[in-house]
This record gives sequence, C-alpha cells and structure tokens, in this order.
Amino acid sequence: MQKILFLIVPLLLLVSCGDQSTISFDKEEFDRQRALWEAQGLEDYSVIQEIFSPAGPSDARVFVGDTAIYQIENLTQYENYNPDNFYPFMTVSYLYTWIANGYTDSVNRITRGEKADLTIRIRYNDTWHYPEDVYFNYMPQYMWGMDGYGPTTYKLSDFIPGKGEIPETITNSAGW
Repeated sequence: MQKILFLIVPLLLLVSCGDQSTISFDKEEFDRQRALWEAQGLEDYSVIQEIFSPAGPSDARVFVGDTAIYQIENLTQYENYNPDNFYPFMTVSYLYTWIANGYTDSVNRITRGEKADLTIRIRYNDTWHYPEDVYFNYMPQYMWGMDGYGPTTYKLSDFIPGKGEIPETITNSAGW
C-alpha cells in the first residue's frame, strides 16, 4: 500500500501543478529601463543583433537613423541559415514595443483561460539602457514537448551611438 501511495502522490502533485499558468517577468524594471532609454532621445546608432528563434539563427549589424532602420549588414555565418526564414531585426525602441506587446498578448491569453508559461528575462546595458540579452518564451501547455516551438532570444552588442559608417562591401545573401 505504501508503494502505491508513493507512486500516486507524486503523480497527483504533477498533474495538479501542471494545470497552473505561470508568468515570470520583472515588468517594473522593464518599464524603468524603457523610460531611461526613451529619455536619452537616441535617434542614430548601430548595434549588432543576434537572434535565435524556432525559425533559426540570424545576426546582423543594424544601422538606425532618425529612429528607423536604414541599413542591415548581414553577419550570419550559420551553416543552415535560410535568409527567407529569419526573425526581424528591429530598432531598440521597437524591441521594447515587441516585448511589451508580447507580454500584454500573453497575459491576455492566460487571463482568457489558456494554460501557459510565460518567461521573459532581460539583462539591460547599464550605460545606454537597451536590452542586451532578451529571452522571451510563451509556451502553451498543449505544446509542451513539440519540436519547432520554443523561445526567442535577442542579444544586442557593440552599440555605437551616432550615425555610423556603412561598410562599402556588404555581404548580403538575403537581398536587403
């Protein structure tokens, strides 16, 4: 009898815990960092963005002028890279918007009753207040264990304020 209870109790705990949605995100710190980013008024900069998503990896130096992307230098060197199947590169301001919209949409879906886990982890640059490392994962429980569905990460580095020089030779297999 003890062996049966030893097996049943953990199973019941697993089933009951699996019915809960979880949200892990420091929204207060996100809002604070976003406000600091916006207060700087940076309209011109370049930054390297590395994106890892279920669609595959992509990386590029993104040039931003007057708050809009005006050039993308493709840096992707991955063996299985498909330029038709990449996650979008974006300005820092739009990355903040993408995170905020994803958070709001995910919370709304959970509020409507979808069982899911939402995890958003962000490391911010201490000087310029942009997200250096973003991990975003909304995982509906019905999709647990499915291939091709998983987190998206953005890693931003080599941030250079001001209009940067566009390289004369840009290797651009994606045709941007």
